[in-house]
Amino acid sequence: MVRAVEIRTVGLNFVFSLPAAAPGSCFVNGREHFNTFDNTGYRFSGPCSSMLVLDSENPEDFKVVLNGDPNCDLNNPCQKTLDLIVDGINVFLGRKTNTSFVVKVEGTPVDLPHTTSAPYMKKVSVL
Repeated sequence: MVRAVEIRTVGLNFVFSLPAAAPGSCFVNGREHFNTFDNTGYRFSGPCSSMLVLDSENPEDFKVVLNGDPNCDLNNPCQKTLDLIVDGINVFLGRKTNTSFVVKVEGTPVDLPHTTSAPYMKKVSVL
């Protein structure tokens, strides 16, 4: 089964098509609000990286890591980044520069929509 997985970053939504055995959703909102797949809410603030999602049976097939900014001043807005592994391919969703966000596949910058090879990505909307 293939389902669309939506990953939202500050200002953009990204959609990935991934094989999945069971549906579910989790989210991070703002600096410190986390909701897990069982809809349990947590508040956690810190500049470190956090593992958001990990396929425990195949960790190198799918995982999502939220990277904090260790130089962030908690009194000012901060941008975080995401490192993903999707079907063994490294994807980086980075900070906004000018009018677009940095998106890299295997370390190479790509434009959206990215349809030349998997993982296929497109900009869904601007928040």
